[in-house]
Amino acid sequence: MKCFVLAGGSSDRLWPLSRKNYPKQFMEIRDHRSMFQETILRNIPFCDEYVVLANRRHESVLRGQLRAFQRLKCSFIFEERPVKTALSVALALMRCKESEEILIVSTDSILDGDYNGTVMDLKKVACQDRIGVVGTPAMNNWAGYNYIEYDGKSVLGFSSSRPEKGYFLWDCGIVAGRAGVLLDSLDERFVSRVRRRLEQFNGVITQEVAAGMQPYALGQVMKTDRVSLVRARFRFHRIIDLKTYSEYKGRKEQGPSSAIKALCRNTDVINTEEEKAVVLNNVDDLLVVNTRDALYISKKESVADIKRIASLNYEKNSDIFDRSDITYYNWGTRHTLYRTSGYRVNRVTVYPHKEIPTETYGGSSATFSVIAGTAFITVNGSEGREYLLNQSAYVPVGKRHRVENRGELNLTVIEAVIGQDAVGENERQPDEVLVKLRPALLQCIWGGVNLAKVLGKKLYGKKNVGESWELSTHPDGESVVADGKYEGKTLRQFIEIIGREKLGWKCQSFASFPLLIKFIDAHQPLSIQVHPNDEYAFPHENEYGKNELWYIVDAKPGAYIYAGFNRNVSRSEVLRRLHDGTIEEVLQKISVQAGQTYFLRTGTVHAIGGGCIICEIQQSSNVTYRLYDYDRRNERGEPRELHVEKALDVLNYKASLREFAQRDRTEPYGNGTRTLLGECKYFSATKYEAKGEISIAVDYSSFCAFVVLEGKGKVNAGDGISVKTFKRGETFFGVAHKYTFRSKGKICLIAVTL
Repeated sequence: MKCFVLAGGSSDRLWPLSRKNYPKQFMEIRDHRSMFQETILRNIPFCDEYVVLANRRHESVLRGQLRAFQRLKCSFIFEERPVKTALSVALALMRCKESEEILIVSTDSILDGDYNGTVMDLKKVACQDRIGVVGTPAMNNWAGYNYIEYDGKSVLGFSSSRPEKGYFLWDCGIVAGRAGVLLDSLDERFVSRVRRRLEQFNGVITQEVAAGMQPYALGQVMKTDRVSLVRARFRFHRIIDLKTYSEYKGRKEQGPSSAIKALCRNTDVINTEEEKAVVLNNVDDLLVVNTRDALYISKKESVADIKRIASLNYEKNSDIFDRSDITYYNWGTRHTLYRTSGYRVNRVTVYPHKEIPTETYGGSSATFSVIAGTAFITVNGSEGREYLLNQSAYVPVGKRHRVENRGELNLTVIEAVIGQDAVGENERQPDEVLVKLRPALLQCIWGGVNLAKVLGKKLYGKKNVGESWELSTHPDGESVVADGKYEGKTLRQFIEIIGREKLGWKCQSFASFPLLIKFIDAHQPLSIQVHPNDEYAFPHENEYGKNELWYIVDAKPGAYIYAGFNRNVSRSEVLRRLHDGTIEEVLQKISVQAGQTYFLRTGTVHAIGGGCIICEIQQSSNVTYRLYDYDRRNERGEPRELHVEKALDVLNYKASLREFAQRDRTEPYGNGTRTLLGECKYFSATKYEAKGEISIAVDYSSFCAFVVLEGKGKVNAGDGISVKTFKRGETFFGVAHKYTFRSKGKICLIAVTL
């Protein structure tokens, strides 16, 4: 599916939490992520391409927040001024093929529950050449929610106010259908007027493109005779204003000292200043919002008046309505920690291979102190130099300067303009940020004992061990914590103890742990098989699909893999060749060597030939459809099960022409090298090699798995919180938190994140 992400809006009613240059959809609302990022995240299993519709002034914020997602195919439609949704959606639809499935989603809501099941219901409606819209029971009559009027499964209309009679639901802002059907459902006169503007449209809705067009919402121009209602399987909470934000956040998110209330009734406090308590005594029906630069106090019944207050006071006080503490640039971000008339302190992040353009502080001096990464700083045109962790550079009054990040990780510096150094965050780390794992061993008809010979694995007397599931919570084979405080716990149990939030915010939209890493010993050839994508696997298997990356750890002379077809074939030809045993004649056979990487997308016919040891990184799924198995029999002497019909449903029948081999992208990194092995929207895998110390940064977005391919020594994480020994063939799991993984000794490892 192609996903249209509606990310416009100025968020006047959420001030002072949001600002015009940093509206609510980009605010960090839970678990270190924004509603925009959460919207992208929950649609990754279904959508291969995104079109973001937003205001042009927020382009830097959008691009900055999208950096959290690797290999995301994304384009933009920008508005120079707000025009609501109908015009931008219609223009986006006119750029699509009529048969494309489109999912339209908004970015102003929090959804908890079975979102995946809801999307599958929408897809069923779309396959009937109808349009699906998602509704959920209206829990109150708050202003700002939109409504769907319906009768049975038929949609009668859309309304921006609560209907006085009939049946109605809250409109969740989620629509799906084929592009041609969606376009045909819009008012003919409106579509005709939009088509006449296509020649002027180049991806930006300029004043000329929008001239004379009434700003309509999508529902206002949609005919309902082809629209079907889909009931949400999730809980829906739209963030409209401070009242709905406070209702969602609740008291659980307020720290013990951030709000002190005595004899207060129906009074809520939103306090973003951790070091400053808000104390209320004997007041009723209030909402108090405290930020670094503004304090808003309102009766709850009047909280929405902030939009009117802002418009009346904007001319004299535009800064406090426009400016936020965090500003996005094409090179990184600048987060103001403290600002007063005498000085200001910023936390500045510079993306890899980016630089802050040359700046001059006219009447000020500045100090840059490195707290993560390595900075290359040039002052007043002189020869620049490197500044390492905890080192500082001084810029005298009026001198030009430039800050560069020449490394592979984000550079973070504290920028103090006539001020003193800032204190870092005090969030407590978990008591174990890194654990060693013991794998689950699976015996297979084609397996052997080479995992012990090559990787030093303990097989405990087992023969024909084909797979060692290194990182897994899958019920078919769970890995176990091998040392430390949680030794003996399964990885699933460890996650339950530390909490799902320690998997990182990119993991939160997945119903189950999304990754599986294994070693494979192909002593004999594996069956010829194929894996389905999420779209097929969800309704048929109640599992995720399976994209996978193969890193060749060891290969005997003559070792090979099959990957894709060597020419275009048809369903009927594949079926015939399966029956007469000639299927291998149309498979692409690839000779392999140790150190090579291959990425196999869902739908790709494939097999591993004998003599290979492979590290496989994949979605956490055990759905495999066997096409052909060389007439082998299981331990009971019965033919192994084949899944021909399902395999034929999901196969990609086109020739592949060696598209699976990943190009070598090795570059210097610290005391060694760094190689991006491959990445997709589900995971990213990077190989690190070093003869001495190497450091890898981990953050809140994702846990990190470390698979050791070579070497022996010690690793530590979280400033010595977790110290472990390592050797070849071992795997570690690092929780999502802000810390550094460090190793000492010769090492070659693969680091995997979402």
